[in-house]
Amino acid sequence: MATPLSVLLVEDSEDDAELELIELRRAGFLTSHVRVDTREEMAAALAEGAFDIVLCDHAMPSFNSSGALGLLRERGLDTPVIIVSGMMGEDVAVEALKTGAADYVLKGNLRRLGPAVARALREAEERRRLRETERGLRDNLARQKAILDALPLALYAARPDAGFRTTWITENVERISGFSASRFLEGGDLLLGRVHGEDAPGVRRALEGLAPGGTAVLEYRWRTADGRWRWFIDHVTLAPGAGCEGAGVLGVWVDITDRKQLELQLRQSQKTEAIGRLAGGVAHDFNNILTVILGYADLIRESAAPGSPVIPQVEEIRKAGLQASSLTRQLLAFSRRQVLEFRILDLNQTVAGMERMIRRLLGEDLRLEVATTPGIGMVRADAGQLEQVLLNLVVNAKDAVPPGGRIRIGTANARVGEGEGDGRGGILRPGEFVALSVSDDGHGMDEETRGRVFEPFFTTKPEGKGTGLGLATVHGIVQQSGGQIHLETAPGRGTTFRVLLPAAAGEPSPAADPPRPP
Repeated sequence: MATPLSVLLVEDSEDDAELELIELRRAGFLTSHVRVDTREEMAAALAEGAFDIVLCDHAMPSFNSSGALGLLRERGLDTPVIIVSGMMGEDVAVEALKTGAADYVLKGNLRRLGPAVARALREAEERRRLRETERGLRDNLARQKAILDALPLALYAARPDAGFRTTWITENVERISGFSASRFLEGGDLLLGRVHGEDAPGVRRALEGLAPGGTAVLEYRWRTADGRWRWFIDHVTLAPGAGCEGAGVLGVWVDITDRKQLELQLRQSQKTEAIGRLAGGVAHDFNNILTVILGYADLIRESAAPGSPVIPQVEEIRKAGLQASSLTRQLLAFSRRQVLEFRILDLNQTVAGMERMIRRLLGEDLRLEVATTPGIGMVRADAGQLEQVLLNLVVNAKDAVPPGGRIRIGTANARVGEGEGDGRGGILRPGEFVALSVSDDGHGMDEETRGRVFEPFFTTKPEGKGTGLGLATVHGIVQQSGGQIHLETAPGRGTTFRVLLPAAAGEPSPAADPPRPP
């Protein structure tokens, strides 16, 4: 069965072109062809369609084979070219082959044309398949690189017999470490040299104890280029090869800082929940006892004669009972066991209703700035508890600010995007919120204090100066109200608490009477 063949004949002689076509048909090809003899005609033919083969005369009055080969290269075409010439020296033929011709055939020996075309077509098909294979490999490598770049991990090889020197590492290591791959390969022990001092001995012992074929899973803190400590898990295998002489280490290095932070938050949440259940139960029972104590104190006071010396003593009992009752309310708020009366509230009204009391609380030594944003959204919360949140945050700021310092209360609409942090290693829930912020220019908090700031009974105040429930109460009320808290602080740079409450629709309810200072 004849093989279809589309031929571009670059030939100025019609007779020679016909002889070439006859020879191709004799060799078993079913030909279709276009004949051209100038560069312009060849360019037009190539623009109109593709050809399986080009048969080109070496020299014509206005064109030649080198021009035809050049035109194909300009177009990026890999169509095989066979030069068919009446007279061609060996040195010219060799030069033509070097510049891209698949073969050459003398017009006096056209019997070679059929086999030469068949071989040129086979070689072109092999080149096409090779290009497809290479393109597939490039695509696979690109996909693998894209996957690696998207993951918080790097692959590496190292030589334990050379101080654990890195011999190969994926380029995406820069994204998770801050150091380029070339920096790891420059020598030294960058990988082990920046392991936290408390973790380094255990890491080195584990690596030194690896047997060929053995594996180890290591967790350690590692200092990135920006000076921060991040957690990594290192899956290490001691295997022959690894791109170096002798035994080598192959590793998968994964940034697990986010996971560690989530684990810490979970443990903290579980701890807080356990303490909250205990505190809530104690507060409930204690409140019942206080009710009896205060009730009998009132009966004694009412039954005492005017001017009786018992009355001042009873008043002291009532005063202590009321202070204890205030503490139980904080415990119940922290444990989220209070029954809240949710209403539609305007944070601006809440702030305005408490401003005078807050100014009296702060006194003359501290400056209070109030910056509420007009037209903010409404929130759904318990009015009394929301006022307690504001009061506790102001009291906390007051204790952190030296005389002459400033405390600022603000409100605003707030949008939280995906992945925004809460300032304590956690992630905020995205959505539309209304923010109540309390800022101070006090001494700020260090990393440890910031991580424990909402823990119940945790306080940095001197003994006897605080219960450690103020901010824990804030946290409990805000969570029970469906909100969240963002904290921004640093030593010497002050502190900002931003309470984010979900925006709600509706008209605000009348404001409640403000609570007394704790």
